[in-house]
Amino acid sequence: MGFCMQYSKHKKRIINLIVLIVALTAMLHISGEALEPVSYSTYFNHDLEVIDGKNKSYDVIFVGASRVYRSFVPTVFEKENGYEQVLNAGSSSQSLAGSYYETKDLIERYHPKTIVLGVTFDEIVEYKQIIQGDLIVYDRLTNCRNKASFLITTFKGVDLLYGIKAYRYRSSFNKESIKENYHKKKSLLASNYAPEVVNDEYYADKGFVFSNKSFQSGNVPIMGNDSFSKKKLDRNKIAYLDKIVRMCKKNDVHLILVSGPTTVMRIYNTKGYQEATAFYNKYAKEKGLKYYNLNLLRNRLTLLPDELMHDYNHVNGKGAEVTSRVFAEILNKEEAGENTDSYFFNNTDELKKQINYVVAVQGKIQKKKGHKYISISSLQNSDIVPEYKVLLLKDDGNTEILYDYSTVKKFDISGIKGKVIVYARAKGSGKAYDAFQEYNIDKI
Repeated sequence: MGFCMQYSKHKKRIINLIVLIVALTAMLHISGEALEPVSYSTYFNHDLEVIDGKNKSYDVIFVGASRVYRSFVPTVFEKENGYEQVLNAGSSSQSLAGSYYETKDLIERYHPKTIVLGVTFDEIVEYKQIIQGDLIVYDRLTNCRNKASFLITTFKGVDLLYGIKAYRYRSSFNKESIKENYHKKKSLLASNYAPEVVNDEYYADKGFVFSNKSFQSGNVPIMGNDSFSKKKLDRNKIAYLDKIVRMCKKNDVHLILVSGPTTVMRIYNTKGYQEATAFYNKYAKEKGLKYYNLNLLRNRLTLLPDELMHDYNHVNGKGAEVTSRVFAEILNKEEAGENTDSYFFNNTDELKKQINYVVAVQGKIQKKKGHKYISISSLQNSDIVPEYKVLLLKDDGNTEILYDYSTVKKFDISGIKGKVIVYARAKGSGKAYDAFQEYNIDKI
């Protein structure tokens, strides 16, 4: 009898522990849901729930980082290619590990005919993990095994706690934040998930984000200085790329590799860009895949001018529509058995031969021995000699030439207040300018 009583107490402790764990889990889940703000993932998950509710699937799914979700419009491919359902599952800073687990989850959930994987040079080299990018993918995964595996293999140490939303959003644990989130989600539900324009962009179409932002021609800033070389390759990241290839083949899913468009400036500002393109060309050939670098389209310069760029690295909404129509045309021709090599330059050098102007310019304000200077640099082909002009932008909107065009690269702007505009062009050009940037020198 004593044994039975002891066993009963032990069993009761186990049951109480299980109840406690379940209660804590439920409390953390409810807290996390209350603290989680509305984001593009909110709309994305709703779109998938709608498809699930209709018991439908997706023919084509795009997967990858920001140059996927900003570049490819699902409805364009549905219209131009005749696909019934297309999903853009791209997300900000999505790593190849994230792409693998998201692809795995989506194949298990929908078994699409085709996966289009966005690839870039910076995804396969060594770099610090962008936790937020991996968390976006983590939240999208529906299979518990996939979620657990992704969390354990991708996050290390204390970062594992980010898998708990209540911990992740702990800084917003206050009455005001919870109340605001509640009302936003309630409003979203009442509007049937009508998109909200924030920072001149909005969730538009099955994972695609439409941006109204734009540049004037020649006004893309010099940013994203980067480089690629085979010496910098991260074998762990390549391993995830290999796993995606094997998984698609195993599940009879057609896999396509694509590099979405960036700015011409970024191509010039990336050392070894052609080497990265050559790497993917070789990789695709070895794996029996097709790889398309949409930055090497022969009509790239007229097709996607600066006016159709969202920022230094992505197209805006109209640029995405243009990109999608061209890529849809290429896919149609490939499916018909036609060769599409004529759409592309063979390499970056061929593209650059079409560019006889200064691509981008920047000015750097410096102070030295009581004087203030602006040093100017620019991006262009090696056979182009750049020349620069500096204007003062007055409060009434008029301008005054401080320094007219010359090959001088450093100018004294001591005593100048307000805004200056730096212009650049190829020496001998009759154009007013090729590139320009505006600076408020009082704030620098």
